Amino acid sequence: MSARLLWLVLTCATAVHAARILAVLPTNTKSHYAMYGRILDALARKNHYLTVITHFPMKTPPSNVEEISLAGTIPEITNNLTKQNNSLKPNAIQNLEQIMKECVHACEIVSQNPEVKALVNSTRTFDLVIVEVFGSECFLPFGNRFKAPVVGLLSSVPLPWVNEQLGNPEGPAYIPAYMMGFGQRMNLWERFLNTIAVIWAKIYYKNKSQIPSQVCSILFISKKST
Repeated sequence: MSARLLWLVLTCATAVHAARILAVLPTNTKSHYAMYGRILDALARKNHYLTVITHFPMKTPPSNVEEISLAGTIPEITNNLTKQNNSLKPNAIQNLEQIMKECVHACEIVSQNPEVKALVNSTRTFDLVIVEVFGSECFLPFGNRFKAPVVGLLSSVPLPWVNEQLGNPEGPAYIPAYMMGFGQRMNLWERFLNTIAVIWAKIYYKNKSQIPSQVCSILFISKKST
């Protein structure tokens, strides 16, 4: 019986190949990375080979994890909690402007990093690219550059433009928008404002998101011309 069981296990066994994964996570917020880090740790434990662009490098990464450190290039939001709270305005327009400003800065930091430039201009290959879904799409070209599928990670409730990108259904009449601060039980006026805010935010994003994309496009245009 044991021999038959062993034969069955061997015939059902499939070959397992470790993947080479590039993770581009440029947001310098520990609350975001707390979730992303768990996913990366799980992938590393499964013996996948990871190249991670991050503000939070490990002190002693395992042999199958390579890190491109962005540490110190952008002030940590968690260390400036009081200042950050004071800078946030109870205004949806100003809050979105702040998000877009931070995303432009993140695109600049990544596109100017020498190690990132070397990576883009290298002959390396990846089976998967992981990017953060937040305030811009400027890191999506990493997937095209390495001819790999892209997986987006989101650590917060979806911003107004994210549902449209992912094909998720929306219900602004009863689901409060991220930047409005309404509760679960909105009155008629709040529902109206919430719906207008979602529509406006999408239009705003489509216009403003071109800025970080243009900033980071220099990184990939230079590769194309070489």
